[in-house]
Amino acid sequence: MKFIGVVFLLLPTWIWAQNYFNLEEDPPTLELGVALVNATTPHYPGSDQQTSITLPFPAIIYRGDKLRADEDGGFRGRFLHSDNFELNLSLGGALPVGSDDNDERSGMPKLDTILEFGPGLIIHFVPKASRKKYRISLSLPIRFAISTDISDTYGRGVLFNPLLYGFYKIDEKFAAVMSVSGTWATQKLHNYLYTVDPKFSTPTRSAYQAESGYLLTTMTLGLNYLWKEYSVFAGYALHNASDNANRNSPLFVQKTNHSIGLGFIWWFYESKT
Repeated sequence: MKFIGVVFLLLPTWIWAQNYFNLEEDPPTLELGVALVNATTPHYPGSDQQTSITLPFPAIIYRGDKLRADEDGGFRGRFLHSDNFELNLSLGGALPVGSDDNDERSGMPKLDTILEFGPGLIIHFVPKASRKKYRISLSLPIRFAISTDISDTYGRGVLFNPLLYGFYKIDEKFAAVMSVSGTWATQKLHNYLYTVDPKFSTPTRSAYQAESGYLLTTMTLGLNYLWKEYSVFAGYALHNASDNANRNSPLFVQKTNHSIGLGFIWWFYESKT
């Protein structure tokens, strides 16, 4: 499993934030682009090994009334919303990592793809009239996690991931994206990441039973540059898991991790409505 939140949460935040430049009174409902992103990210919180991926994919901005994918996050359904808050159904997840790719997990079952879904609340602290220049918002999602390899699916508990984020439009071409978040999870998800069953113990990897609790804190900074229909962005994330509830697990070997992402987007379509 690539680090929870980096590919599906942090990178999309940087991507959708490209259109923070386009927050006029009536922005287009639909914008389409083609993106190419290179990211280096740890395997999971507490791992000392990283993976670099280069990922081409479509970039989509959709500002519907009920369905949304915009500067406030990824695809989500909005139940209730106003100028100052939004109650929604949010999505998240993480990619798989094979045990052969991670020294600490050698010989153990692989970590499958993680899918996350659940209700969330977004609160905007900056008045709508001032959001063309900057914004500060708080996202409070509670997500249910499942792991899947297509043939089998298992419940992996619940996450609480409060995220304080902000945008600042430096000028007509540059914008900055900043965020800080914390993650807490139930025992099922910690088990998936940190438990070592006795049958997988070795002379250098003792058996361990994970507990529920705190997972990590993440701080991010992204810079975006827009030129005509093209945008370039760079993002950095610092992950601090020093207070992780399972820092004594033999699978937990490093307290802090770093993620770096570089990307390019060509926005080729903008709706007239």
